[in-house]
Amino acid sequence: MHLAVLNQSFYRLLRLARHLDLAERAGQEDRAGMEEEALDLAEFCRETAYGAARLAERAGVKFRESVPDGVIPTVGDRELLEIMLLELISNAIKAAGRDGQAGVKLSSNGSRAMITVWADGRGMGQADLTAMRDGDAPESLPKPGAGRRLGLPIARYIASAQGGAILLESREGKGLQATV
Repeated sequence: MHLAVLNQSFYRLLRLARHLDLAERAGQEDRAGMEEEALDLAEFCRETAYGAARLAERAGVKFRESVPDGVIPTVGDRELLEIMLLELISNAIKAAGRDGQAGVKLSSNGSRAMITVWADGRGMGQADLTAMRDGDAPESLPKPGAGRRLGLPIARYIASAQGGAILLESREGKGLQATV
């Protein structure tokens, strides 16, 4: 029992250290430490969604994945892309809440691919969405202790460093989605 708690605490400290490093790098234009490799974006999304679905189930959230068959080739830093996608999925699971739904959808159009992470639920009004986009802390976001509010800035940094961007969309009562 004590070993499991120690392992979990150690993992959390490592994750926090990595997030603090990425949050610091997010304010810089430096791409140092990026390790680009060829990868199949469809397989990557399927694998990440599979792991996320198990975590969502523990949180009482139904998680759905919509990834086309076949291969969608791209180049990127697999580890950082996984961090980005898991940050967005984690936020979606929290936003959906117990008995809610969240998911990830991959689509492609020619040479572009889009990953959309969504959650049903109450969504946000335009003022809160704008505040979140600008890095402020609207009242609808988790309170201190419920999160460190590093996820979205880190996800944005990683998306930008990989040549992409994140678009947030929400309608009150209709949920929230982030598209990379």
